[in-house]
Amino acid sequence: MFVATATTAQESQMTTTAINATTPVAPEIAAPTKPKRERKAKAEAPATTAKPKRPTVGERLETMLRRPTGATLAEVMGEFGILAHSARAVISVQKRRRGLDVHFDRKTGRYALA
Repeated sequence: MFVATATTAQESQMTTTAINATTPVAPEIAAPTKPKRERKAKAEAPATTAKPKRPTVGERLETMLRRPTGATLAEVMGEFGILAHSARAVISVQKRRRGLDVHFDRKTGRYALA
């Protein structure tokens, strides 16, 4: 749109009218708004009894290693449902995290706490 600078009052009036004619005019009456819905009150949670805490992997492994006979790699694999490399990793990680003194007996193939 081309708007020239007005030199007279009449030309200024015409330019302003031309600009206003192209801009959309808001309706004088606003559309009715929907009433806000009311929120339902939150239902109270039913009282439940706390479940007993199940032992962690580290606790279960430590129990196995504390037995007088210790635990074989196959027993650790069966207990946790993991493969051999993962079983060795679990022993290594729990040894580091819990500060366990785990020894492996090569003759019997058993891991045990010293």
